[in-house]
Amino acid sequence: MNRAAAFVFCLCFLPILGLISCRTFQEDRAFSGDDPLLSAQSASLEEELVLLDGQILRGIASPKRELAQLRTNIREHLKSAGGNRMLEARLTALLGRVTLLEGNRAEADRLYQSAVRMSPGDTQVIILSVRLQNAPARRLEMLSLGMTVSDDNAPLALEQAVVSYELKEYAEAAAFFDSAFFRLPDFYHTAYNPLRETAWSLRDSSSSETAIIEYLTAPRLTYRGMILITQAETSLLDSITGAKKWSSRELMRKLAADDFFYSPAAREQDELTRVQCAWFLWSLYSRKRNDPMLKTRYTARFTARGVTKSPIPDIPVDEKVFDAVLGCVEQEFMELPDGIHFYPEQPVSGGEYLFWIKRLDR
Repeated sequence: MNRAAAFVFCLCFLPILGLISCRTFQEDRAFSGDDPLLSAQSASLEEELVLLDGQILRGIASPKRELAQLRTNIREHLKSAGGNRMLEARLTALLGRVTLLEGNRAEADRLYQSAVRMSPGDTQVIILSVRLQNAPARRLEMLSLGMTVSDDNAPLALEQAVVSYELKEYAEAAAFFDSAFFRLPDFYHTAYNPLRETAWSLRDSSSSETAIIEYLTAPRLTYRGMILITQAETSLLDSITGAKKWSSRELMRKLAADDFFYSPAAREQDELTRVQCAWFLWSLYSRKRNDPMLKTRYTARFTARGVTKSPIPDIPVDEKVFDAVLGCVEQEFMELPDGIHFYPEQPVSGGEYLFWIKRLDR
């Protein structure tokens, strides 16, 4: 019997395995959910894993060094687990998830087999089993079954959101994200909220053009994608195009001439960063409001007051993009991912951009 089949067999036939098996399983659930040692020793490791997983799912990073360090840390915790079967299962499952993110499926499967023998109802054990399954539709089935035996359903609801997003079932994904975030620690929101925002945006997208949809679902948006999404999904360029459909080349030429791009030498195929998006969005907002002074509003205020320290640590006051970033954050077109930093060089997905541009166009 293969891994996935064994997992489903366990879930489906658990009620008839006998009183001893059921009682043991129920004890596993109570122990893993209530044991403070388990929570304390695994919570920080889980947070590190979730934050890295969010980056990888969004396609913005391949944090090999961070994953290797996390793998080492988990192994160190396993050495001091002290024979605690539930803690060992949780840590082994977390280790399996890290190993899978590193691309070592065979080792991840071995770790899953070890963890599931110790605690089949542990949430992280179930998530590892689901992540090892290739077919998204099958993973949803496994998650539904897993919820009947898991010690904590909220992370499984988050997994349902991720799988639904992968299946392009954006309405379902958005609903699952909202349900999960309500019950999960804040670091889950930090890691996966960009996907949630993308799901909501794509759910409400008005475009039916295949090319636009490809840009909307792109993990790394280009300048061409940005301007074509703006033209297709909003009326913000109508004052330039006369509400006519322009080619990307025509739009690039005109927008570059009118200083809409952070980099004057920007090319259609260049991938966008958050700081470049902020410049473009704030330029659109300035034109929408017919107020060119918006482009220097914050610099003028800070200079007049003699303030040299920026409220956003990674965007200095003397940066060219200072006004655009502060404006976009203050107007809530864009957000500070961790509530403090802007992460200016972080790539932007099509769904993220659609979410921001829709806010500006409302």
